[in-house]
Amino acid sequence: MKAAKSRTVATAARKSGKPATSPAAKAAAPVARPAIKPAKVLKPRAPSTRPAWWDAAIQTAWNDAKAAVIARSDEQAEASEALAPTVSRPAIAFGYGARHAYPGDWSLELEQKLAEDWRVFGLEAIAAWDLVRGTIQRVWADGSK
Repeated sequence: MKAAKSRTVATAARKSGKPATSPAAKAAAPVARPAIKPAKVLKPRAPSTRPAWWDAAIQTAWNDAKAAVIARSDEQAEASEALAPTVSRPAIAFGYGARHAYPGDWSLELEQKLAEDWRVFGLEAIAAWDLVRGTIQRVWADGSK
């Protein structure tokens, strides 16, 4: 009976806007909770276009050499290999950076690693590896001279 009376007092207090006075009424009173804001909708991020090995030193070297490397690559490209600039420029940059990240000789293992990097970092959206492989290898080899 006492519990029923406490609930009645708490209900009456809530309806009147006055605070409940008995401990049972206070316990039965609703707890004020902050309003829940809707979650912020995040836009999907574009895939990174730089592999993990592309660091600040490679970026600086690329910025310094970009014009010359692109011009030399365009001169060396065979007509059958000519790519649109939107495809060739990222491939040239990739080959240049790969040369700095992976000194040594071109190998099947290196080619597989670079092909995977090209795919993982979203560069296949620009062009398939098979299309840019020759450009990347040529720029990579040119950097060893």
